[in-house]
Amino acid sequence: MELLNLKLKMLKILAAQTIIVFCIIFSHIVCVNAQPINFTLDFEEGNLRGWERTGTAFDYQPTFDDNPTARHRGQPSNYQGKYWIGTYEKYQGRYRQEPGDIQGDRPIGTLTSASFTIPQGTLSFLIGGGSSFETRVELLVQDPIEGYIRVLYASGQNTETMHRIEWNLMPYAGKTGKIRIVDESSQGWGHINVDDFRFNIIHVVKYNVILEADNTRIEEGGNLKFKAILHPPIQDVQYRFNFGDQWSDWRFEPEIQHFYSSTGIYHPFVIVRKEREIIAESKPIDIEIYRIQLPPEDRTKREPIVPIDRNQEIPLWLKSFGIILGLILVFCAGYYLSKKVDKQKKEKHMETSINIEPMKDIGTQQIESKYPLLTGFEIYLKPVLDKGKQDIEINGSLLLEERREHG
Repeated sequence: MELLNLKLKMLKILAAQTIIVFCIIFSHIVCVNAQPINFTLDFEEGNLRGWERTGTAFDYQPTFDDNPTARHRGQPSNYQGKYWIGTYEKYQGRYRQEPGDIQGDRPIGTLTSASFTIPQGTLSFLIGGGSSFETRVELLVQDPIEGYIRVLYASGQNTETMHRIEWNLMPYAGKTGKIRIVDESSQGWGHINVDDFRFNIIHVVKYNVILEADNTRIEEGGNLKFKAILHPPIQDVQYRFNFGDQWSDWRFEPEIQHFYSSTGIYHPFVIVRKEREIIAESKPIDIEIYRIQLPPEDRTKREPIVPIDRNQEIPLWLKSFGIILGLILVFCAGYYLSKKVDKQKKEKHMETSINIEPMKDIGTQQIESKYPLLTGFEIYLKPVLDKGKQDIEINGSLLLEERREHG
């Protein structure tokens, strides 16, 4: 009895462990696929779980087995698994149904999936039937204003044989969408065949870059070192730094130095590209550049005085050259001053009055200066009145005063 209880206990533990492992695997699959899909994609359940019907075209769906071949159509459906959608068919493998039964092109209607978040990647599926716009598969994307709008659609090629097509979902990734199968035609080839929807998820790697500085507060005129850290790290990427006052060039090195010449608050950041595509941009950091004001007695702390080596004497030849040059300068200065004094004396002597004497006492008289060498020109005088002290009119720019009377 005890042995039996022990075996039962071990079986319970084993069952619990199996359930735990299954839950872990299942949760991993759901997380990896990242598809909150709550409707059947391949119809292998034999029903339309998660799909909403309108009209009568989908009343006998999904179709079981290759019904076109069963009715000798000569165009195999190329279905996957056991079940598929074919609005011309009327065979589900149920009681009192015969392989090859049909409902024809007359019924119309739609089949719309539950809403889902469109993943990053592609969506592929098998499609056949009519080639007109009235028989189609379409992707609907929710618009905040207009509701669900059609962004992609595909039709068959007027054959029962289905072929696979693929849609790029990247432009609509993250939005809410629906898949809708439409049969709006009752004419020839007024039906549609669909099967095996597959989402191919592309896991886009998101890069993050952080900008670091060796200091966040430095004095004006200092250099600051920056370093960009990319995660996850990859090769062959380029960095471009914005220092707050200018941009750097694109460079492969993640480290750089910058010189700040003006005070202020700066907000540098860095961007990263690979093959000319921007893959990351850092958040800006705050850098303060300040100007320090020290009292005069403390300035030596910033600008040390270089001591003078007094043991290095001036060479003798240099001393002699200095003395000779000084004497020449003194002699030239004295010579210049003496010449200037002589010139001033001559100019002062020329400015003195000139005594003139008439040579003949008749009418217009010619008068000669006693100092012709000093004046440098002859003076012609004409008396205005022939009596006493007279005013003299001259042809020239020099005004003279007569020093004696003449009759």
